[in-house]
Amino acid sequence: MGKFEIIEELGRGGTATCYKAHQISLNRNVLLKILHPQFLKDKEVITRFKREAQLMSRLKHPNVVKVIDFGQEDGSYFISMEFIKGEELEAMIRRGALSLNQTIQIISELCGALNYVHSSGIIHRDINPSNILMYKKKPMITDFGLALLTQEPRITQQGSLVGTPSYMSFEQLQGAKPDQRTDIYSLGLVWLEMLTGKKGYPGKHYGEVVKRILTEPPRGVDILEQVAPPKISTIIKHMIEKDKNKRYKSIFEVLKDLKALKGEKIKLPFRVSKTFVGVVSLLLIAICFVLFYPEKEIIDIGTPKKAVSELIITQESQPVETPVQESVKSPVQVPSFKINLQVIPYARVRIDGKDFGTVPPTKELFLKQGTHTFLFINPRFPEIEKKININDSTTIYINLFDEVSYLKVKGKNWAEVYVDGELKGETPFSSAVRITTGIHEIKLHNPYLRDKIKTIKFTKGDTVWVSTE
Repeated sequence: MGKFEIIEELGRGGTATCYKAHQISLNRNVLLKILHPQFLKDKEVITRFKREAQLMSRLKHPNVVKVIDFGQEDGSYFISMEFIKGEELEAMIRRGALSLNQTIQIISELCGALNYVHSSGIIHRDINPSNILMYKKKPMITDFGLALLTQEPRITQQGSLVGTPSYMSFEQLQGAKPDQRTDIYSLGLVWLEMLTGKKGYPGKHYGEVVKRILTEPPRGVDILEQVAPPKISTIIKHMIEKDKNKRYKSIFEVLKDLKALKGEKIKLPFRVSKTFVGVVSLLLIAICFVLFYPEKEIIDIGTPKKAVSELIITQESQPVETPVQESVKSPVQVPSFKINLQVIPYARVRIDGKDFGTVPPTKELFLKQGTHTFLFINPRFPEIEKKININDSTTIYINLFDEVSYLKVKGKNWAEVYVDGELKGETPFSSAVRITTGIHEIKLHNPYLRDKIKTIKFTKGDTVWVSTE
C-alpha cells in the first residue's frame, strides 16, 4: 500500500486482516487493519468498518487502543491504529490460569475503560480475551467492529447474531438490543476464564456453543470457590447471571464493588490437594470398618419369626382355595417424557396444533411417546414445521438460522423478487431472503425487461445466488 509498508501479518478475522506496518510519512510502526477484498461491495460490512474507525477515534483512554487514520488505499479500506507490542490476553490464558491479584488488576482497569466507553454512548458487544491486548501488564481494549451507539439505529438487521459465540450473552442470542449488561456478562466470563483457565462455553461448532449457553452454567463456576475468595466469587457470579435483570445494571456498579475490596485483606480459599483428600478418605473408611463392622453373623430372614409361624398355622388349618379369575386386559399406558425446548433466536411454538407460547425463555413440557408435529413461527423466518419422535426425556434444540435456505440477488438491474408468486422485496437487498428448504420458483420482474424465472432446489443452510442480468 502506498502510505504503508507491510512488515508482517498479525492475525486474520472474519472481515479483516491485521498487519504490523510502517507508516512512511511519519516514520513509525502502526497496526494496520485491512478489509478483506470479498467485502468491498458489501455495504453493511463497509459501513461497520467505517463506524469502527469513527467510534474508536472518539475514545481517548489509556486502556483503549487509539485510531490514527482511516481511508482507502489501492482499492482497499484500512484503519491504522497505534502499534502495541504486546500479546493477546487469550495467549496468556492458554499458558495457564492467572493469579488472583493479576486478574483483579486487569479487571479493574478494564472496568474503568468500559465505564468510559459506556459513558460515551458506546456498547462494545464483543468483549473477549482475543480483543484485549496486554501491554506492559496493562490491558488495552481493541476491535470495535461490532460496537453499537446507544442513541443511533442498528446497522445489523434485528434477529441476526453478532459477537464471538463463546462470550455472547443470553439476550444477544435472542437478537435483543444489547446494553451495558451485555458487556458486563462477557467481561465476567473473561474474569472466570482468567482465574480457572477454562473457557466458559467451549464447542466444536457454533450450534454446540449456543446450546451450552442456553442450557448449562459456564465451565469453571464449579471450582470458582477453590480459586477465589467469597467476595470475588460473588461479584463474578453477579456479572454472569443469564437473566440480565439479575445482573449488574452498569459497569460502574462493578467498579464500586471492586473498590470496596481495596484495603481489605483478600485471603485465598483453603485448597486441598487430591492426594490429601484420597489419604483422608482411606483413613476414614478404615476407622469406620474397625468401629462398626459387626462381630456376629447377620442373617437376613426377611420376615419376623412370629409372622412366619402364624402364616404356617393359617395355611395348615385353613387351606385357601385360589379363585379362578377372568383375565382383564388393562389399557396400555403410553409413557410421557419431560422435554426441554430451546429455540434460537426465538419463535412462537405450536405442538400438534396447540399453542405452546414463545421460546425462549426456556420452557419445559411433557409429551407422550411418539411422533409430534412442531411448528415454529418467527416473523423474520418462514414458518418451519418439524416432526420429532419422542422416545425419552431430552432437550430439543432448534436453531432457525440453520433450518432455512438463503436467497441472494446480485446484478446492476433493478428487479422485484418473487418466491412462488409471493413478493419478497426489491433489489438491492441488504440481507439474504430466508425461505424454506425444497423446490421454489424464483421470479425477477422488471417492467422494462423480460422476466427471469428459475426453478431452484434449496437445501438447508445453503445460500443460492440469482443474477438480475
